Amino acid sequence: MMRYSSITIVSALTGFLGGVTAVRLIPAPVLAQGEPQKTIRAERIELVTKYGKTVAEFGIKYDSFVPSGSPQITLTATYKDATYKDYEGKLSITPARTLMSAGDHTALMISPDGGMTLRSPRGLITLGQDLALGADSVSVMSKVGMSTMTATGIRLSDADGTLRSSLE
Repeated sequence: MMRYSSITIVSALTGFLGGVTAVRLIPAPVLAQGEPQKTIRAERIELVTKYGKTVAEFGIKYDSFVPSGSPQITLTATYKDATYKDYEGKLSITPARTLMSAGDHTALMISPDGGMTLRSPRGLITLGQDLALGADSVSVMSKVGMSTMTATGIRLSDADGTLRSSLE
């Protein structure tokens, strides 16, 4: 009986010492920290639906205008038109421009250097600087021609750009 008691006592002491040693010498992993992380570093963050479709994206856009990269936010939604055909609408914002598209064409573009462009399958309207005239203008373009109005005059052109009439 004495033998079983001493084995039990030695086993309990050994287990206790092993537990104390493990707790004191080996730090426990931290699963949750009290303070939230102040900085998240990533090249792109996506927000996806429960079906895996990306509906929002915050990332870096690289192109020939800003080869070092520029921040871009893109929001995407699928909607139905009057004929119940699915279209994907997209809004993309960068410091250089805001772009809204519907289906396969750009519907609206706003940029500091180019003004505002409204586009439909039938034509486009631009509000801003006309590079050919070097003046602020309003231009309306269709399949048959283009009308441009500035503070100093009006120009009417064919679809190929040939000037047909001018009032200045």
